[in-house]
Amino acid sequence: MTAQSSSGSPISGNGRSNAPNPLEQQGESMTEMVTRLHHIEAIKQLKYTYLRSLDLNRWDDLAECLAEDVVCWYDSGRHKREGKPAVLEFLQGTSLAKADSSSLHLVSHPVITIESDDRAVGSWALSDTVIDRSKQTVLRGAAYYRDEYVRTDDGWRIRSTGYDRLYELRDPLN
Repeated sequence: MTAQSSSGSPISGNGRSNAPNPLEQQGESMTEMVTRLHHIEAIKQLKYTYLRSLDLNRWDDLAECLAEDVVCWYDSGRHKREGKPAVLEFLQGTSLAKADSSSLHLVSHPVITIESDDRAVGSWALSDTVIDRSKQTVLRGAAYYRDEYVRTDDGWRIRSTGYDRLYELRDPLN
């Protein structure tokens, strides 16, 4: 009789599950796996830089995260912009860029797939808070980002990004 884990996966005699390792892809060499994981980490750093730059209004840093032909669609597609200049103009015109606003965008649960040497896709859970002191409101929300990435001579860049809202709460700032 073969022992099973609580999920039903068989467990070998050494106590380890025989389930496939999610970090490995079938037929992938160790070198290929390390390269793929290196690219995934670079994309994670790119997304974190994009959001930190957004929160801190570091528009030049944010611009470096974007491909020239980037397409951004925010709030379940209500706000769609194409091209780096249009995206930056839009973001700089939102409440996020106002001196009396503060924001924090946190992402987690990344699922990143390297599709080729220069293309990748990703999904992220988003939790965001935006405080607008001029309106005396605080927005708290959650969403899922869907991204496309392209690798350029300067490294990975965001080719497409947008999110579908799960919820958004606006409350008075007390």
